[in-house]
Amino acid sequence: MTVTYAALWPFFTVMMRLGGAFMTAPGFSNLQAPMRIRLGALLACTFLLGSALGEKAAPPADSFILSVLFVELVIGVGIGLAFRFTMLGVEAAGELAGLQMGMGIASTIDPASGNNALFTHALFAMLYTALFLALDGHHTVLRTIFASYEIAPPGRALDLHAGPLQLIDQSAQVILIGLRLAAGFIVPLMAVTFAMALISRVFPQANVFVLSYAASLLVGLTLFATTTPAVRAIVAEGIRGGAEGAGRWIRAAAGI
Repeated sequence: MTVTYAALWPFFTVMMRLGGAFMTAPGFSNLQAPMRIRLGALLACTFLLGSALGEKAAPPADSFILSVLFVELVIGVGIGLAFRFTMLGVEAAGELAGLQMGMGIASTIDPASGNNALFTHALFAMLYTALFLALDGHHTVLRTIFASYEIAPPGRALDLHAGPLQLIDQSAQVILIGLRLAAGFIVPLMAVTFAMALISRVFPQANVFVLSYAASLLVGLTLFATTTPAVRAIVAEGIRGGAEGAGRWIRAAAGI
């Protein structure tokens, strides 16, 4: 049995597009998953999608191999970012909520990124990832990648200037989602701060700093227990919006 370059080319292109999505999409890019598991998932998905792609991917001339692979990587990164914007908005909400709760004085290591982050930021990130997987968001990412080959098969000329403009427009939802979700924390916690100010005026001997920190933490944790349905709705909306946004930017890059 002879394995030719033409037979392996579909797998190379699929690996680059999938690899780009695996670097940015929620769930796939989570550093909590061991590298061996993520690499195994990439190879398994590459084999399945590469086999289905078949004759659609014709190998280019030798001088264009690197450029085609680079474009495939960019497409995959763009697809992953289309799904990640909503997660960034939820993480921003966790950051704002943590600051309002007074947790800015301490930070932890976010297991999803490996960087210093507030506890609430990491909690929202893990909650989003769990809900993303529970709602089959990872399957939607793979289906979007497979559908992208109908719009932009390997080797097709793409306008990499027009396509990312769609992603820039979609990135505005990061701020909107963050503020909308964080408002449920900011308003009650501001009421707690106002109540502590009144207590300090009525009873100056009270240690308002300690009381306000404990009250803000208690109210914040109570609010966390009631925000899961809202986060679930945002995750479901993000999965739908990610698939639509990825399709829009690929069509814009392909000139369709």
